[in-house]
Amino acid sequence: MAHIDLGNLTILMIDDNWHMRAILNQLLRTIGVINIHSAADAVEGLEIIRTKPVDIAMTDHHMSPITGVEFCRMVRTSSDSPNPYLPVMLVTGIADRNTIIAARNAGVHDIVLKPISAKTLSERLQDLILKPRNFVRTKSYFGPDRRVDVEGDSGQRKREFDDTVKSMEAINN
Repeated sequence: MAHIDLGNLTILMIDDNWHMRAILNQLLRTIGVINIHSAADAVEGLEIIRTKPVDIAMTDHHMSPITGVEFCRMVRTSSDSPNPYLPVMLVTGIADRNTIIAARNAGVHDIVLKPISAKTLSERLQDLILKPRNFVRTKSYFGPDRRVDVEGDSGQRKREFDDTVKSMEAINN
């Protein structure tokens, strides 16, 4: 992977634990990120993205009154969201199946497990930048395409296969 300078990024970091915010702040500075906005909860995070430019949001999941997943959903669908395309990374200590599904369905770009290393953080941020994903809008979802990009496959093959299966089912019924 090509290494890029992360110094021009502006990151919003949301975590209700001040100790974790301090750790993430130090990790971000270690990998070259200079512009960091910090929020103690998702409500404060939403206010920051409404008033300041942000390139990527990193949020904890288990927060109150709004979880990280709910924060992402609000970024994607709220009528006053300044950037529904904002890349959102969920940084969480618990990534059970329900959390992963909820995050994916809310439009989270990536999930990173705590504890996190500077190397992992750098790699994931670079992936968000170097491998942007197309956005999809359906009746029930708006967010990054949830299909995994395998060898540059745009997903068209999968869509054609899906249509073929549906056509075969209709013929057989």
